[in-house]
Amino acid sequence: MNGNTDAAALTVHQAIRLIWEADRYPILGNEDWRAASALERDALTKAAQALSCPGDLPEFADWLAMLRDQSISNHDREAVMEKLYDLFMPD
Repeated sequence: MNGNTDAAALTVHQAIRLIWEADRYPILGNEDWRAASALERDALTKAAQALSCPGDLPEFADWLAMLRDQSISNHDREAVMEKLYDLFMPD
């Protein structure tokens, strides 16, 4: 099985989780900024191939579309990321 098959099998839920995980990458020094940026680029690249599945909440696709939009405002991006933190890291 090759990597392209794995990327095509990514669900929207998995894609937004990858983006969230990149956002959570601990920034302790200058190298960490580069690593976090690379993780985010990779997550967004994989997200382009993400497919909806019956278990995805309807808003997942909207959130993913917003995060992939290069013109999104910082405020809107932070609002979506806040929802992801609530989803993946509840109290």
